[in-house]
Amino acid sequence: MLAHRLRRRYRHALTPRSDLIRLGAGNGAWIIPLSRFDDQSVCFSAGVGEDLSFECALMERFRCSVHAFDPTPRAVAHAARHDHIAGFHFHPIGLWSRSETLRFFAPRNPAHVSHSVVNLQRTDTFFEADCRSPTELVREFGLERLTLLKLDIEGAEYEVLGAVLDGGLEVEVICV
Repeated sequence: MLAHRLRRRYRHALTPRSDLIRLGAGNGAWIIPLSRFDDQSVCFSAGVGEDLSFECALMERFRCSVHAFDPTPRAVAHAARHDHIAGFHFHPIGLWSRSETLRFFAPRNPAHVSHSVVNLQRTDTFFEADCRSPTELVREFGLERLTLLKLDIEGAEYEVLGAVLDGGLEVEVICV
């Protein structure tokens, strides 16, 4: 089980922190520890949809680098309006455990943006997109580790986290 593997690898007792901060707006907000971030931080954020408030807040507050991943057409269009921001790198691909092309199934409500490779809502409509593992991407980008890995990927989180553990990728903060 993934939870057991995470506990075994990270072996840290859960203790309250005094440096937690909420960044982003509404459903796009995440809580992170301030002390882990600076202008050298590299963040991977998967499943950005049409809300980049967390990613923009990270870049504004820490002047760090953010690589955002989302192949859904509406996310690609939304990210194109933010490509002028220093430190922002958008990649129209999905995160997965390995490199392959997967089907991204549409949500039942067409007003929603989030598609799912595990077909959470059991729909028939899909598009196909290339996917990569975080470990492969870190190597490709010439990085040694990640400060942040944020996964909001509609049921594919366990597959990706398993690949991170298996690949030995060093990640300081994981948001799921």
